Amino acid sequence: MKTCVFAPRAQYFFMFSRFFGSMHLVIASFCALLGWVALAPATTARAQSRPPGPASAPALEQGAPVRAPEEAGVTGRDLRLNGLHGRMRIERRGADLVLARLTLAGERASRRGEACEAEVSDGALALKPLRRHEGLRRYGASLPGCSIALDVLAGAVQASVADVHAGAAQAGACLLKSADCKVVVAGVWGPPDEAIGEAEIARIERARAAAERNAMANYRALVAAAGKDRDKVRVAAAEQAGFSSRRSEHCGDYAGEERHGFCASRVTEAWAVALRARLNPDSFEAEEAVAAARRPGARAAAAR
Repeated sequence: MKTCVFAPRAQYFFMFSRFFGSMHLVIASFCALLGWVALAPATTARAQSRPPGPASAPALEQGAPVRAPEEAGVTGRDLRLNGLHGRMRIERRGADLVLARLTLAGERASRRGEACEAEVSDGALALKPLRRHEGLRRYGASLPGCSIALDVLAGAVQASVADVHAGAAQAGACLLKSADCKVVVAGVWGPPDEAIGEAEIARIERARAAAERNAMANYRALVAAAGKDRDKVRVAAAEQAGFSSRRSEHCGDYAGEERHGFCASRVTEAWAVALRARLNPDSFEAEEAVAAARRPGARAAAAR
């Protein structure tokens, strides 16, 4: 009976305590809300006055901060086309670069199959600075049969025919009428095979491994920067996929390439630079301009 009499009262007490307990939570929550509202303007003002931190920047890959090779790596050296033909020697005269010597090899224009050589420069043929090509420093020279462009690599140059004149229709070749010689210019000019020893080969292997990593990092950064632009992503992916075949075309005829890998390492370094330049041309040019101002001869050129 006691259980029957007092059970409803206990139930009422329980419901009463729950109600006022809930009211207590509601009142506490309401007071907390008033306090938050009072503090919110000051908190917002403080948040707005703080400068944005690193976390506010977009989390895009930055790539590898590679630099274009400088002219000092090719001056005063005897370079040969594919490490085998002709001879090129670039020297610095004050603030200017000149072709101190340029001997080109080819075949007779009047008798196909007969080898010939022509001395194009045996003194000081001026090299004119041109607009950069794929981030690389580029120089131009006017030859009797055509104009050529030289892109500076690390210890080598990549030559191309910039302006093919009449009579030199074959890409990469120039017709020197006075010498009756159609000479080949285009390709990688670097050291001969016999000049690359075992110690140098070890350095070349390390340089190529680093260049491969840098190129991949810059490719990934380029794709990340493209975002949802499928056309840009497709173009970048296609060029990256085709790089190996292009490198083989550049270096397939280089003397001793299978032994030392010199050409492949330099072309890979150039590709890493090209990707970096495409990623952010403005910052790349600015960084390179600062580096150029620190090079020997820069002050003398500015004074003129």
